[in-house]
Amino acid sequence: FFKTRVELDRHLKKAGGCKLQHPPGNEVLRVPLQRPTGCTEDARTFSVFEVEGGKYPQYCARLCRLSKMYLRAKQPCPALKTFAFFVLCEWVRSRTTGKPRATIAGYFSREVGQKIHNLACIVVFAPYQRRGYGHYLISISYEVSRRLHAFGTPERPLSDLGEKAFGKWWRARCLEVIHEAREQGTTLTISAIAEKTRMTYEDIEACLSANGLMQKKREKPFKLVAHKNQPRPYPGLHCPPFDPEELSWPIASL
Repeated sequence: FFKTRVELDRHLKKAGGCKLQHPPGNEVLRVPLQRPTGCTEDARTFSVFEVEGGKYPQYCARLCRLSKMYLRAKQPCPALKTFAFFVLCEWVRSRTTGKPRATIAGYFSREVGQKIHNLACIVVFAPYQRRGYGHYLISISYEVSRRLHAFGTPERPLSDLGEKAFGKWWRARCLEVIHEAREQGTTLTISAIAEKTRMTYEDIEACLSANGLMQKKREKPFKLVAHKNQPRPYPGLHCPPFDPEELSWPIASL
């Protein structure tokens, strides 16, 4: 860690300095970052790297220390070898070498071998917030649950920002499934929503109830309420579109 940009540039320029241009581990996803129409900035690409705590404990420990600046309730992780970190980076051109290098925008971690909790910690660093990266990382975590044939839920307690991000993601995904079922004229159940989203039954019921989309009935367990005037879930999330086919995972057995 460096206090000033001058210290960092000096570190990068000196002989034998840092040659690591991206996180260690496996690159599991790379997607061109779409810019708004009329934007004059250079087109960028972002990637996601899977970094195993058992193989790269020093890197992961420093990543946890950095995230502690943004998460008040963040606790030191004593068993890094049992966690995997999915690190999202933007590729930018280095000021010193002119070559592309990855700058860390955020990450989420999950416990290796854990199927119930698909996410242990998530953070998007301040310069990269409001770009939809948090929701994008959440989408990856649920796709990992799908490939593990499991239903996932984040570890509790959630931070204020985490609760807000997950609540918005859950609502968007549930509304998307409800609209699809209504257009197709098919019967919708909690089980069907879970199969499509990989959310747990408890998270689905809590989300539907909180958004007025589920009513309890004495003669039935529940009744879904989907109004025609309900808004479409996308582009409400304002995040880069996630295509599961672009995720090359698993590379290593988790």
